[in-house]
Amino acid sequence: MVNDHTFRSGEGRKSSSIDEDIEKRSVLLKNVPLFQELGGDERYFLAEVSMVRKVPEHATILLADEEGDTLFVIVTGRVKVTVMSEDGREVILSILKERDFFGEMSLLDGKPRSASVIATEKTELIMLRRVDFLSRLERYSQMASQMLSTLATRLRRTNRQVESLALLNVYGRIAETLLQLADD
Repeated sequence: MVNDHTFRSGEGRKSSSIDEDIEKRSVLLKNVPLFQELGGDERYFLAEVSMVRKVPEHATILLADEEGDTLFVIVTGRVKVTVMSEDGREVILSILKERDFFGEMSLLDGKPRSASVIATEKTELIMLRRVDFLSRLERYSQMASQMLSTLATRLRRTNRQVESLALLNVYGRIAETLLQLADD
């Protein structure tokens, strides 16, 4: 039974809305490979402690060298991961899309961000703070294993890029880049 105070103040509706938002984030996290093996209660906990952030196209989400304690999961949209060359040119390291995540390096080692991340279109993100994420990572080896697998894949891609720069001519590098973009 709803009492008059709750009904008039809107607390019942507010609580219901918050629960719906948490449930929605939990469902979204279920579709992210990093979190697929978690049980519903664990995903719900992560959803509970997470936040949603919407960013416009061209917005800078992270800056290289800034302190970081947050993991970002892309719900909708795309982002580019970039670094600046010594002569001021932007170098794109990766393009990430829905269900991809970023910010994991600073999240894991507590060191400053290694790259900048910029939205290439309107993007919605789920954000998980380091303390909340690491408490779950310690308890769920499957999540840790999935994160390590993703990091290894990204390192292999970086190794291929370095190899391409060192060994291929311009045409070979363009062909390699086009093949990589087609795979993504």
